[in-house]
Amino acid sequence: MVTRRPVVPVFSRRVCAAGAASVAAWLAIQTPASAVPSPSDRQNPIAMQVQEKSQWCWVASGTTIAARHGVTVAQNEFCRIAHDERRRECADRPGTLDDVRHAFGKLGFSDPGKYVKGRIGYAAVREQTGSGRPVQTRVGWASGGGHTHVLYGSDLGRKWVAWGDPLPTGNRYNWSTYDFYAGNKSFTWTHTLTGIRR
Repeated sequence: MVTRRPVVPVFSRRVCAAGAASVAAWLAIQTPASAVPSPSDRQNPIAMQVQEKSQWCWVASGTTIAARHGVTVAQNEFCRIAHDERRRECADRPGTLDDVRHAFGKLGFSDPGKYVKGRIGYAAVREQTGSGRPVQTRVGWASGGGHTHVLYGSDLGRKWVAWGDPLPTGNRYNWSTYDFYAGNKSFTWTHTLTGIRR
């Protein structure tokens, strides 16, 4: 089999610059709100982990927060700790924020957080995220079921919040108004794990 090199057209710098500007302008109007560069008011960057199993959103969110506090733990191990499982491979099953709290306690956190039914106010989100303490939330899908996120930043000027999403698809980092995050057509914020300290 003969392999041919692809023919690469050569363009002038002026044509490339004009093309790049056109593409950039087109992308600017195509970018969804959640992908807009984040406001810098009170952002404490996280490395949002992708959930390794279909039911492990709570695990990936928990290990993301643990890592933000300097604790590295594999998702399987975090799940085993949270559910007190003795098997080598932790089961792919849902967990609660109370399970996450249990794991933080076993990992030596001085305060594994307060489990709140419902949401916390915008001022509390600002205080927690502004102090470098991400907040784990549980949201209920309008279509049924639940999911967890990590709140990690805020912007007072627009009353926005930043959250990380562990789903393997979609935007990993998101921004919206606090009111939108509290409840919208897709989900409603139902539970909170706040005040987590190493």
